[in-house]
Amino acid sequence: MCSEKEMMEREEQNNLNMFEVDPSISKDYLNKKIKKAFAVKAYARSAAEKIMDNPDNIRPPEILTKTLNYLMNEIIDIDKNEEISDRHFKLKVGDKYTFSDITFFVEDRFRSIRQDYTILDLKGNKDCIICHEKIARFLILCLNEGLDYEAFVGLQSLFKLFYQQLNATLTSLREYYEYVEQNSTAENTLYESENIGEFLAYSIILSFNENFDLISMLNKIPKRAKHSKKVNKLNLN
Repeated sequence: MCSEKEMMEREEQNNLNMFEVDPSISKDYLNKKIKKAFAVKAYARSAAEKIMDNPDNIRPPEILTKTLNYLMNEIIDIDKNEEISDRHFKLKVGDKYTFSDITFFVEDRFRSIRQDYTILDLKGNKDCIICHEKIARFLILCLNEGLDYEAFVGLQSLFKLFYQQLNATLTSLREYYEYVEQNSTAENTLYESENIGEFLAYSIILSFNENFDLISMLNKIPKRAKHSKKVNKLNLN
């Protein structure tokens, strides 16, 4: 889920998330050692050119799916699963992972998955579309669950991050759906997601608070999505 080179570099820089640390040989935050099975490629905010110049750093779809499933099955609910939690690093016995600990790490690694798919340019790929749909649902749940946390009042920047990334993920999904609609043929049938109406509905709802051209957006969406039950429930007429 992460290249050997990145693991070495981030370990040397002491730039490891707590969920990537080997608890058996790491005793404090100043001398953390990485555990290969826990390491996940981080989002590269300022090294896009470097990434694209080195294909070895780009994970193929099967590894991206494996990475997403690992984050969803092992990390997202780690605060509710003592067996998994006990396998990961904690500064002291009894420490609990917080909402921000978990969601900040997962969001960053999900963004890295999206970044790899953007570079791979696999718009009609089934794994690509499914991964983006799952990431969008995660971000929606983060926004919803965060509202139930009293401490979330002090985490406005995290809330803003989730909102921005949800918009970006939904934009990508609309592009993928449109690509499939325009390029799928009898000889080359691309993946047609059954969830297209659900995610179009999310885009429409978010557009009410954004400077989106809703009419233009709807004109680019496949007809089967416009007439789906979830979109019709919005009663746009």
